[in-house]
Amino acid sequence: MGKSLRYYEILKKYGLSENASEEEIHTFFRRKLKETHPDVNESAGAEEKFKEINNDFLTLKKESIRQQETTKKSGEKTTTSNQNSETQSKEFIDWENLQLAKAILVKYQHNEFIGSNITALLLNLEKINEQNYLDLVKEIITNIAFAYLFNYNFDRRAEKLFDCKDLKTLIKECQLIDATMKYENAEQVYVNKNKLYKLREILVRYSNDLNPSIKSIVELLLPRVRNAINKDNAKLNKNDVEQLKKLIQLLIRKIYDNRLISIFEKSGNLSSDEDKLKFESLKKMIEDLPNCEDLNKLIDFIDKFDGEYIQVLTPNQVKTLNKILNEHQKSLEAESVNSLQEIIVEFDQKQVYDFSSYMRLKLVLEAIIAQEMKLARLKSEDLNIYNNYLGKITNSAKIKDLITYMLAYDKDLLKKKRNAVKQKHQLIDFSKITNLISDIFKKK
Repeated sequence: MGKSLRYYEILKKYGLSENASEEEIHTFFRRKLKETHPDVNESAGAEEKFKEINNDFLTLKKESIRQQETTKKSGEKTTTSNQNSETQSKEFIDWENLQLAKAILVKYQHNEFIGSNITALLLNLEKINEQNYLDLVKEIITNIAFAYLFNYNFDRRAEKLFDCKDLKTLIKECQLIDATMKYENAEQVYVNKNKLYKLREILVRYSNDLNPSIKSIVELLLPRVRNAINKDNAKLNKNDVEQLKKLIQLLIRKIYDNRLISIFEKSGNLSSDEDKLKFESLKKMIEDLPNCEDLNKLIDFIDKFDGEYIQVLTPNQVKTLNKILNEHQKSLEAESVNSLQEIIVEFDQKQVYDFSSYMRLKLVLEAIIAQEMKLARLKSEDLNIYNNYLGKITNSAKIKDLITYMLAYDKDLLKKKRNAVKQKHQLIDFSKITNLISDIFKKK
């Protein structure tokens, strides 16, 4: 059975060939609908023309669907009983996505251009069965595609809905379009471009030091931050701004964790007044964090936090520090060796360190010098070097300074040992000379 006379009359009406393919028909009518849409065409009679073209296109679409279904049924052999057909139909009909499709149709039921067709389709869906299911699915796809096309002003993403073959794909594509449009149409928030540069650097720095779920959020937001930087007016989607706020708060709390608090608890008293003030300032900053709603202020917040509490070492500095720690390992008492081993492992795996890392390193270095001073006291050695560098380590605020002081400490210790050896040799040589002179005088 061929297509109806009405089908060919519509083709002729618009100057289309009787053998025009479905793709050619779709392309032609989508262009005509876009040209005559009331939002685009303000001329008199444009709306009536638009409705006429829309109805003709729907007629062609329905006729095409009917023809395809007729051809398919004619080539099939029915071998199953009515009972088996009913059982198979229950498994075949996608009830879950059918309900979601109905919800979309109801949403657009009052659309002035396609509402009457949707209303008729909803009535037919009340009588859905295994015989008419496939026909109705194709009608659902067509009507929802039109609804999205009109609602989103002929966006090309909505046109893809016409190519869906089943309800599952249709619903998935509809959800994707809705989410994309919601994101693109969301309110834009201005952010200072210089602050975005700082934020980008901070996100890049921390991206490799986060768990996979948080890292995926950073990877999603980083391109959007870069895009905002490249625009003349640095604006971010309001949803992205909210995500960035939560992310910044998370990054700061990651540093201020139980591990950091435990360092201060174990150490009893902080090593210096400066560390104590810094710790109190840190606590105050964290307490004020939930009250900050301005992204620009939050970026300043984490930039200040990053500058005061985060330290970055070069590979050479990391190598030097590990060499120092390994050389002094034998000086520590048994209970401090484990802490030293943890520090060695940590400082060998990364180059960015938080306040917790700095404090633990500082405590270990203080323990090293204190133990070596204890051994020197037993040997009645001069303790000036030990006291001098213990004070410098205690009052140091940077990991780089700790490395510098420890290098100078080792250099001064080595110099002290060489002088002691030299003096010892000088004493021995002087004694020999005295004995030799004494022997000479005796012989005379």
